[in-house]
Amino acid sequence: MPQMSFSKVSIAGLQPLPAGSATLKLWLAALPPLVAGMASSGLPRALGLLIGLSWFVLLIVALGRARLAALLLPAAATAWFVVVLLVLPFNSPAFIVDSWAALAMLLMTFPRAAVRTAVS
Repeated sequence: MPQMSFSKVSIAGLQPLPAGSATLKLWLAALPPLVAGMASSGLPRALGLLIGLSWFVLLIVALGRARLAALLLPAAATAWFVVVLLVLPFNSPAFIVDSWAALAMLLMTFPRAAVRTAVS
């Protein structure tokens, strides 16, 4: 009976997140919400810390063999962007930092092939 290796299984052709300079940029994108969260109080603090810490957890899992976590990175960034727009007071420092960070996370996690076809 042939044994199946789970490292060869892919979900919709998605590979785990490769380690490299692009991954470092993804890690650095989570720092502004953490800093803004530590500098504020109340709901902006909780939301900034939630965005930063959950992004770190998703990246750690996506760097491993979890292809599903790599698929969830753009969905999580989109969800955080929508939550920031709906929850935080407009034009507050936490709103500006968290919305730009979530938008940067979303743009950096798009698959390159999808970006190339959208541009051309």
